[in-house]
Amino acid sequence: MKYEDFVADPLAHLRKAYNHVALGDAVTRERYFMEELKTTETYKTNTYQPVDAKLRELLTRRWGFVFDAFGYEK
Repeated sequence: MKYEDFVADPLAHLRKAYNHVALGDAVTRERYFMEELKTTETYKTNTYQPVDAKLRELLTRRWGFVFDAFGYEK
């Protein structure tokens, strides 16, 4: 799952993850999830400067398969 998707709808993605790895019914843990999510309400995602073209090319060449696997832009 992409980080951006998770932060957009964390509860839905927690349910999906629980089901995917067969950890049991996520609905029974929803109250705990909601309490934990409240602790992160004021969290600000880090921001980064754009990667220069030369480094982007190197990253794409060596790690492009990871970008593809997770649906990230190269």
